[in-house]
Amino acid sequence: MIPMPIEIRNLGATIGRTELDSNLIQELLEHSENLHKRANESLAGKIEDEKHYEEESRIYFEKKLIPYATNFYDECKKDKGQLLPSRHLHMAQWKLKSLWVNRQKPGEYNPPHEHSGNISFVIYLQIPPGLYDEIDRTSSAPPGYITFRYGSDTGMMPYAEAGKLSERYILSELEAPLRPTVRVSAGPRVGEMWIFPSFLTHYVEAFNSSGTRISVSGNFSLELKN
Repeated sequence: MIPMPIEIRNLGATIGRTELDSNLIQELLEHSENLHKRANESLAGKIEDEKHYEEESRIYFEKKLIPYATNFYDECKKDKGQLLPSRHLHMAQWKLKSLWVNRQKPGEYNPPHEHSGNISFVIYLQIPPGLYDEIDRTSSAPPGYITFRYGSDTGMMPYAEAGKLSERYILSELEAPLRPTVRVSAGPRVGEMWIFPSFLTHYVEAFNSSGTRISVSGNFSLELKN
């Protein structure tokens, strides 16, 4: 199976987005039912229903998902201007080290955190119908969105003073296009996959809509071959 092209967003760290075949989404959903191994102790999420996929399922999906890791790795190299093949790449291989499902209910959230491994991803299987109706467009991290953060924007934008716009505030706002992007939020879509370096801080704010936001996440590691 050949992955669809990845759209790149550069946030200091490269972020990719692509869409998965509907059959793969259905398989991920079916394999996520009736899991027994809780993942809460190893995850940062304030989510009650977090479960590891069974080992047989992890192995099964490893073969289907590794092409996305290798494709993303190649896009990262291009994004960094590294056009020549890595001379030691033939000595290593990608492994899907972990795979779990989050069933996020209203009021639950994922605080800022990073993952282990080298490449991580999130795939959306189900979205509450009313999620987009509660979006506050002025918020930098809307409810139910995944937000990626690299660096800090503290001090970049001074607040208005005593309810009025100061000269510095106006000039600072006009300077915004010249500043680095330190935060990107993306609304979840069923069938969509976001893939990113494991060290990249990310989080999901709580939502209030009725329903369950179901997502699958995992970590790829680059290991030397035996």
